[in-house]
Amino acid sequence: MNLQKKQNTFITIVFLSAVFVVMLTLSALTPLIADDFNYAFNWSYNDSLIRIDNYKLLWDSMAAHRYYTHGRVLAQGLVSLFLMWPRWIFFAANAFLVTAFSAALIHFYSRNGVEKPLRATACVLALCWICMPAFGQIFLWLDGACNYFWAAGFAFILLEGVFSLQQGKAKTARMLLLLPLSFAVGSWSEHISFAALMIQSLYLFWLWKNEKKLLVRESLLLLGGCGGYLYLMMAPSMLPSILKDRAREAAESHAQTLFSSLASHTWLILLMLFGLAGFVILLKRQSDKQARFLLLVQMALVLCLGAGLCFGIKELMDSGFYDLISSTPVGFLSLMCVFFFALLCALKQKLQDEALRMPLILFFGGLSALIPFSVAMYVPARGFCAPTVFTAIAAVLLLEKTEITHGRVAAKIFAIIFSILFLIGCEDMIAVHHADMERQSAIRQALASDGILVASPYPEKTKYSAQYGLQDLAADEDWPKDMIKEYYGLKEIIVLPENEEG
Repeated sequence: MNLQKKQNTFITIVFLSAVFVVMLTLSALTPLIADDFNYAFNWSYNDSLIRIDNYKLLWDSMAAHRYYTHGRVLAQGLVSLFLMWPRWIFFAANAFLVTAFSAALIHFYSRNGVEKPLRATACVLALCWICMPAFGQIFLWLDGACNYFWAAGFAFILLEGVFSLQQGKAKTARMLLLLPLSFAVGSWSEHISFAALMIQSLYLFWLWKNEKKLLVRESLLLLGGCGGYLYLMMAPSMLPSILKDRAREAAESHAQTLFSSLASHTWLILLMLFGLAGFVILLKRQSDKQARFLLLVQMALVLCLGAGLCFGIKELMDSGFYDLISSTPVGFLSLMCVFFFALLCALKQKLQDEALRMPLILFFGGLSALIPFSVAMYVPARGFCAPTVFTAIAAVLLLEKTEITHGRVAAKIFAIIFSILFLIGCEDMIAVHHADMERQSAIRQALASDGILVASPYPEKTKYSAQYGLQDLAADEDWPKDMIKEYYGLKEIIVLPENEEG
C-alpha cells in the first residue's frame, strides 16, 4: 500500500513538473505586446511618460488607474510589478500558477471519487487548449494572463478550498488563511470574480436547501469575496452612473451585432426554431420530470452541435483553416457539446443527484460570468475564460463518473485533435518568438546608431499566439507604436509590411 502511494506521488510530481516546464516554455515564447507597454509607465502623469521603477510610483499609478480607468488595480498592479522585474520572473510565476491550478484539479477530482485524477486533469488542460478562445492572450500574454487566467486559476483554488473546508482538521485556521484570497478573487475582475461568487452562492444554497446545512465558515468566505467585489465595482471609474452610461452604449452595440449575426445565419435561426417547436411538442407528451430534463439536454446538444457546424463551415469557407481553429463561437460551442454529451450520458445511466450537483453548479456559475462582461465597453473573446474553464472541469467530472460506449475510440480521436492543434499552436508561437528576436536585435542596432527602428508586424496565425487579433506595429496607427518607442528609448519606428525585411 505504501509502495503504491509512493508511486502515485511520484507520478503526480512528474505530471506537475511537466505542466510547469511546458507552460514556462510557452510563456517564454511570448513577447511583450499591446497593453503591456502601457503598464510599464506611470498612469498618474498625463503630460509625460515616466517608467515605473519603484513601488511608490507603482502605488501612485494604480491609484490613478482606479480613479480614471477601472477598478482592476490588483491585476493591473501585478502587470506593472512584473514589468519592473526581469522577464523570467513572470514566466516562472505564470507557469507556477498553472501548475498550482492543476494541483487543485487533482485534489478536486480525487476528493470527488474520480479513479484517475491525473487523467481528468490532463483532459481539462487539453480542453482548454482546444476550446479556449484567444488561448495565447488568456494564458501567455502578460496583461491578459494576469487579468483572465490568473483570476480563474485563483478562483478555482479558492473554490476547492471552500468545497473541501469541512474535511480534515483546523477548519477555522484554514478559513482564516483563505479569507485574504477570497477578497483578492472578489476584487480581481468584473466577470470572473462574479462567476466565483455565483458558484459559492449556488453551492451554499444547494446545501441549505437539500441538506439543511448553513455553513458558517464558507459563508464568511463568500462575504469576504463580496467585499472584494464591492471594492472593485465602487471604484470612482466604475461608479453606477458611469456603468449605466457604458451599459447603454454597450447594449445598443451588442443588439446591433446580435441582429446582424442572426440575419447572416438564417440556417441557424431555422434550426433553433425547429428545435424549440420540437421540444414544446414533445414536452407536452412527457409526464416524467427526469424524461423532460433528458429531453432538454438532448435538444441543447443538438442546438450546440448545429450552431457549431454552422459557424465552423462559414468560418472555413470565408477565412480558412487557421481562423476556423481560432473561432470563438466554434471553440466555445464545441465545449458546450462536450458538456451536454457528458450530461446526457450521466442522465441515461441514472447518476444520483449528488453526482450531478457539482458539475451543474460549476457550469451555471461559469456561464454567469457573461452577464457582467456583457456591459463592458468591449467584448473580446477573452470574456469566455471563466465559462470555458469551469465548463471543462464540469464536463470532465461527468465523463469520469459515467461509462461511455466506445470511450477508447473517442479518447483516441480527442488525443489526435489535441496533438494536431498543439503542434500548430507551438509552430505559431515559435514563429512569433523568432520575429520578436529579430525585432529585439534590430532595436539594439537602432539604439547603437541613429535610434530609428525599421520593423514588420508579428506574423501571427492562430489564437495560440498572444498577438492574434491585437494591435501591433502599423504604419497608420500611433498606438502602441508610440509606447514601444518610449519603452525602448527609440527616436522613430518605421513600419514595413508584414514579412518584408528592411
